[in-house]
Amino acid sequence: MRIYPRDANYPGEDHVTALVRPEILEINYNIKSEEYFKTEIADQIKEEDKEQITMEKLNELAKGFKRPIFNPNVFTFAKFVKEDLTEVEAPIHQLAALIRDKQIPEILTHLKNEDIFRKFAEVKELLHVFGINLRYLGEIARQVENEGVRVILERDGIARSAKRIVNRYMRGTSNMHISIVLAHILNCILDLLPAEESKDAPKRKRKQKKRKVATKVSNLLPIDTPDVLSKGKTALWAEVKEEAMERFGLEIPDSFKEWKGYAVMPLLRAICRYTGI
Repeated sequence: MRIYPRDANYPGEDHVTALVRPEILEINYNIKSEEYFKTEIADQIKEEDKEQITMEKLNELAKGFKRPIFNPNVFTFAKFVKEDLTEVEAPIHQLAALIRDKQIPEILTHLKNEDIFRKFAEVKELLHVFGINLRYLGEIARQVENEGVRVILERDGIARSAKRIVNRYMRGTSNMHISIVLAHILNCILDLLPAEESKDAPKRKRKQKKRKVATKVSNLLPIDTPDVLSKGKTALWAEVKEEAMERFGLEIPDSFKEWKGYAVMPLLRAICRYTGI
């Protein structure tokens, strides 16, 4: 059951869970109420004696303002009795236009320097103040002019994408392999492993000493090695890249070292903070 309407900027079945933030509903309410005061109440106050206007009179005049109503079932699989849905779809489109045409340009004016992040612990908190969901992170990062701010936004998107990759593989990992799997994933994402050898490259022959094969059979149950350990850094970074594009519309290069904000410790701290490591 959803209580907030769909985001009309992200239509289609692939974005069924794309809802608007509650903050944008409050922002929209403030804008509409201010417009109503300027157009309706202000004209009536001019006709009266301003010195005689009381709070009771203002409250009575304000009763004519109706709070905007948004149907959360619009752009969903819900079936409507009415065939013409223009009236119920119009407010949803207005919210989408408010985010795209007003809120995003407004937050870009605050992202001209990095001082804005001293007031907010996370990028998510800053976006939510303006009623913007994290799915707009990539779009905002592309429009930001300050290179340092862009790095901060992209790092946050990469860390959140890496969090989902870590959680995905950790769910099916046994307690015996948790530490080695976690270390392997982080080493691959942070590009700390040596370069991967090409399949066509000639393999070096190593001299191996002959060892006696133990004939004793273990009574312990065999534990399968996690599949993620067979994946290299190229494959795991590709999953992070795909996740970043799908969830945040964030475009990142084909490897961590190619990224302009390449720095191991800041990204490692962000991943650990989001995953709880």
